[in-house]
Amino acid sequence: MAPQAFLSSMVLGGVFERHPRLRFGVIELGAQWVGPMADLMDQRTKVKLPGCPPLADTLPMKPSEYLARNVRVTPFHFEPIGTYIERYGLEEVYVFSTDFPHPEGGRHPITDMYESVERLGDTVIEKLFVTNGKLLLPEP
Repeated sequence: MAPQAFLSSMVLGGVFERHPRLRFGVIELGAQWVGPMADLMDQRTKVKLPGCPPLADTLPMKPSEYLARNVRVTPFHFEPIGTYIERYGLEEVYVFSTDFPHPEGGRHPITDMYESVERLGDTVIEKLFVTNGKLLLPEP
């Protein structure tokens, strides 16, 4: 809940709009929450309350687009990342990581994550294992 609250405040407060090159990583807290949070924020920015402009009027992009551009999240090896991507999109957000050889890192974390996303094709595999992480660890 803490990363959701903090990240939602950043997105809806316009932090990523004002600082488009800001990079934000959520590490070792799982990834199940990202898609539902993105859906909720996208939905709520469209709500019109009496006397208040909708947040969509102040943010040029949807909240989920800010997440895709600025945020990376490391799932646990046992999470069904492929299912998350099918449900919510956000294939740019997820980044492979592991605590191997610690017990919570699993015995075959690369294989576990690969098997979760292989049905989605080479582009998604490349993003999960290589491309997405470059946002947090850019080459010099």
